[in-house]
Amino acid sequence: MTSGFRWRSRFAVCLLLAASAGGCAGHRAPVAGALPPAATFSTVEASNPELSAALLHLALLPTAASHRRVAEAYYRAGILDKAHDYLARAARIDPADGWAYEGMARILRDWGAPGLGLADAHRATYFLPRAPEAHNTLGTLLFALGGVNAARLEFEQAIALAPGADYALSNLCYVAVSEGRSRDAVAACTRAVEASPGGTGVRNNLALAYAIDGRLDDAAREFVASGHPAGAQYNLGVLFLAVRRYEDAATAFAAAARLDPTLPFVAQRARQASVLAGGSDGRH
Repeated sequence: MTSGFRWRSRFAVCLLLAASAGGCAGHRAPVAGALPPAATFSTVEASNPELSAALLHLALLPTAASHRRVAEAYYRAGILDKAHDYLARAARIDPADGWAYEGMARILRDWGAPGLGLADAHRATYFLPRAPEAHNTLGTLLFALGGVNAARLEFEQAIALAPGADYALSNLCYVAVSEGRSRDAVAACTRAVEASPGGTGVRNNLALAYAIDGRLDDAAREFVASGHPAGAQYNLGVLFLAVRRYEDAATAFAAAARLDPTLPFVAQRARQASVLAGGSDGRH
C-alpha cells in the first residue's frame, strides 16, 4: 500500500478523444470490525482480488488508510462513485488526510465538476504541501475552470518538487500549447518525453507543440512515435487539414482507414480531404 491515493493525471492530448463520466450514488458503510456476509458482495467485489483483499483489511482495521486502500481498488475497477464514497469516509476519520482530499478532487474533476472539487484540491495541497501530485491535481482543476495562470503555477510547483514528473511536465506543456507559446511548449514537452519515453500522451503533446511552432515534420514524427499507427495517421490528417495541406490530409486519412476502419469519422474525413484536394490549386 502506498502512502497515499496517488493517481497521476495529465492532459493526454490526442486528436482522437473519448470522454466518460460516472454518476455519484450513495452507499451504506459496512459495520466497522465485522465482515459483511459473502452474499452481500456484488460480482465486482467477489471477482476482484485486490478489492476483496482491501475490503477484508478494512473490516479488520477500519482506519483512514484502509478506507483509502478500498477507494483505490474501486477506482482501478472504474467504480468512481464508491471510490469517492470511501475517500469521504477516510476524510471523516482523519480530517487531515490530504490524500483523501486529493482523490476526491480528482474524481470530481473526472466527473466534469471541477468547481465542486476545488475546495478538496486546496485542502490536499494544504495538508500535503510537499506532494507534487497534490499540486498537479489542483492545477488540472484550475485549468478546467479557466484559471490558466494559476494552473501554470501549480504545475511549476509540482515540477520543482519532482523535476522528473512527466505528468506535470506534460500538463505544463499543454498550458503553453493552449496559450500558443510554442517554444515553451516544445521545451516542456521535450522534458516530459525524456522523463517518459514510452508515454503516448506526452508524445502527442509534443507533436501539438511542434505543430503550433510550424514544425510539421517534427509533429508528424512524434505522432508516429506515439505507438498507435492508425491514430497517428488520423491525427496527421487532422493536422494537415488544419493547415490546408489537403492532399497530405487525404493520404493520411486513407492510411488511417486502412489500418483501422473503426476509427470514428475516418471515412468521412478521408472523403472530405479528397474533395478539398481536388478543388485546390495544387499548392500547400
